[in-house]
Amino acid sequence: MVKSGGFLERIAFRLSYSRRLDGLWIGILADRKDRDRYLLERVQDALNLIKQHDPLRYGRIHRDIERIWITIRSAGGVGEFSLVSGICYLDKRFIEKSTPQAIASVIVHEATHGYPCLRKMGYAEKLRYRIERICIGQQLSFARRLPDSKNLCESLERSLKRDPSFWSNSEFAKRRPAQELAAAKAAGLPDWAIKAALKLRELRWRVLHKKR
Repeated sequence: MVKSGGFLERIAFRLSYSRRLDGLWIGILADRKDRDRYLLERVQDALNLIKQHDPLRYGRIHRDIERIWITIRSAGGVGEFSLVSGICYLDKRFIEKSTPQAIASVIVHEATHGYPCLRKMGYAEKLRYRIERICIGQQLSFARRLPDSKNLCESLERSLKRDPSFWSNSEFAKRRPAQELAAAKAAGLPDWAIKAALKLRELRWRVLHKKR
C-alpha cells in the first residue's frame, strides 16, 4: 500500500505510453514501444475478463481506481494501491509472466483497497491483517467465477491462511532489502550503482536510529 504519488510521478504519467479502456487510463513509462504495447494489452485482456465474468466488480474498478500504471515496484508486491491518488500500480515483472486471470485477480484485489469505506480506514498496522483478508476474499470470490481457475483459487486460499505477522511492519522491513535489490536489477541499474544505493540506505538507517 502506498500513500501518494508526487511531482516526478506526474511527469512520468505524461511521458507514459498509454491507452483507455471504457475511460480507464492504463499506462507504462515507455522504453521499447513494442514491449510496452504488449504489456498494456495484457492488462486490457485482464480487464476484459473482469468485464465479461463480473460486471459489478468491473463497475467498481472504474469507480474506485483513478488509473492503472505498470511499473517496477521496489516494495516487492505484484500490485499496490495509493490511498491518496487512487492509482493502482502493477509490477512489470508480474505482468510479463502472469496469465490474464492472475492479473485480473490482482486488479480486483487492489480495487478493493479503493472501496470508500476501506480507503477511509487507512492502512495502519493494527488493521492491516483484516484489510488484506477482505481484499484477498474479494479476489478469491472473483477468481471462482473464472474458467480454469483451480490453481489460482488454491493459491488465494493459501494466502488467506497466512499468519497475521506477514503484514506487520517488522516483516515488511525484513523483506524490503531483497525486494529493492531485485527491483534495481530489473530496472537495469549497474551493480556499482546498486551497491552505492544500498550503502547509502544502510548509512541513513544507522543515522536515523542513533537519533532515537
